[in-house]
Amino acid sequence: MTTQATDSATFRGKKYLVCGVDGPELVVPTEFGLKPEMPSTACYRGWMAEYSIDKSLTLSDLYVFHDAGLPVKNRTPNGPKINGVEPQEPNSYLGFNCLYKNLNVPLTFTGGMLLSNGFIRELGANMGFHPFWKFEELHELTFEHGSLISAADKSVVAKTVREQYLVKGFLGRPDVSDEKAVREWIERSFSLHYHF
Repeated sequence: MTTQATDSATFRGKKYLVCGVDGPELVVPTEFGLKPEMPSTACYRGWMAEYSIDKSLTLSDLYVFHDAGLPVKNRTPNGPKINGVEPQEPNSYLGFNCLYKNLNVPLTFTGGMLLSNGFIRELGANMGFHPFWKFEELHELTFEHGSLISAADKSVVAKTVREQYLVKGFLGRPDVSDEKAVREWIERSFSLHYHF
């Protein structure tokens, strides 16, 4: 299994990774007429987004492997226009075939989002999305209909959870003899859902 391509967000002039979402999907590419397919094992869902956050949440850029049905079509940018923007050739090692740059699509998301920075390398595991507790810096943002309602530094929460996981076992992995626990751990690794 492979570490998954992670969405990012620019907030207060700094770029963060999105490591958790409490609420509905932030973006649903099929709503734009896209058919995302896995371009590599590093992106099972077939797309990756970049957001900007000021007073509201905006989809800035969208990388996607859009399956147009024919292998020859899938080698070039082949997706539909989104918000008047044509897809361009992405400069990506992940195998995407479309990059929608400067979309500026306002999102109506209601819920929470975790932004992280300062990945702790020794906690790396080559599987799924990295959970929030593997980062030194953590912020929880809450939105209502796309408007930023609050932003709170939760770095101490990440530290506390990290210490608890490391006490229980290496990276919080369950005993391999417990099949149910292993299956649940894998499912959690490939989900961005969180709840404090």
